[in-house]
Amino acid sequence: MSQENVEIVRRVLGLWNAGGVEPERRPEFFDPEIRMDLRGRKINPAVYDGYEGVDRFTSDVAEVWDQFSVESVELIDADPHVVAVMQVTGRGQGSGIEVESQLAWVWTLRDGRILRVEGDFDRESALEAAGLSE
Repeated sequence: MSQENVEIVRRVLGLWNAGGVEPERRPEFFDPEIRMDLRGRKINPAVYDGYEGVDRFTSDVAEVWDQFSVESVELIDADPHVVAVMQVTGRGQGSGIEVESQLAWVWTLRDGRILRVEGDFDRESALEAAGLSE
């Protein structure tokens, strides 16, 4: 199941770059009990629960960023977790300030769907959070 988990995360990141996961497709990728714990973010830290939380996350990103993209740098299997090291770029809504950063999120999957997302970490901290060490 591990490589399948990596592919699920890769697909969701790609869909987010294309505008988000359409509501009718959320059950395909996300467990109904999905929790996105992004209290570690510097901009707009929050916790998002359920499919409504996924909607709120998408809205929050659109509210803060005029342009926003995520590029997978590395996806690391740590079954049932996937550590996603990502290059994030964005342009602030209104300010026009451009931001570029590398961060890592830990994704936890259950039965082929995303149950939990935690971030923002650096790579080493994310690996530790997923039970891996270098």
